Amino acid sequence: MYISFDKKKQVRILRARFLAVLIPFFQFNVVVYALYWVNNSIFYNYAANELIVKILYVGITLTLILLAGVIVYSILLIKAHKINTFAEIYSNTLVISVFSQAILKKFRPVYYKSLYVIKLSDIVDISIHKNNIVINSNARYIHDKAERLYYGKGKTDISFDVWWYDYNCTSTTNKVAVPDIFMNSSRFIKAVRRASLSQKARLDRRNKYHEQLMALASKPVKSNKRGNLNNTRRF
Repeated sequence: MYISFDKKKQVRILRARFLAVLIPFFQFNVVVYALYWVNNSIFYNYAANELIVKILYVGITLTLILLAGVIVYSILLIKAHKINTFAEIYSNTLVISVFSQAILKKFRPVYYKSLYVIKLSDIVDISIHKNNIVINSNARYIHDKAERLYYGKGKTDISFDVWWYDYNCTSTTNKVAVPDIFMNSSRFIKAVRRASLSQKARLDRRNKYHEQLMALASKPVKSNKRGNLNNTRRF
């Protein structure tokens, strides 16, 4: 099962953050305009009027530049998340990928992302808490260029195109918390819980079967000498 990045959730997060930055600039422009109106209506000081107009132009210009920068940044950020942010149940593994940063190299964006690799059988609990997906489980954490973190199905786990990551990672953790910016995250969490329980049950059955085989193998073999004599061919 695959869960992709949710653009609407990210837009809501960005809107709240950028409004917090833009509101003081709008307030500043409103205050300067109010001073301009008061000066023209009541006091009218030509020198003060010129100064206020200049300040107002500068404030409006800075606000528009910041607004344009915010729009461009939001477009680029959403594009990067679309490519690099996802989660999926792959074989017996839960993989969570989150875009972290981008740098320009030879005028081309190079994306970096964080990858969490979690065995389904290791998951203790998964839930949504304060707009974060929280997973109590041992996990491998890998942070690198996105192009180095492609993977496919291995024998017991996922297999990376860069084989070094099959055996190594940046660090390990026993708890994963990532922003809930995924589509249908509640349904996906339910699917993860079912897959985890199924994987644990399968491992339990396999372990019990192995224990039964070991118990049978450890029992001494009784020889039936009398039966062997009776079954001996006579000539």
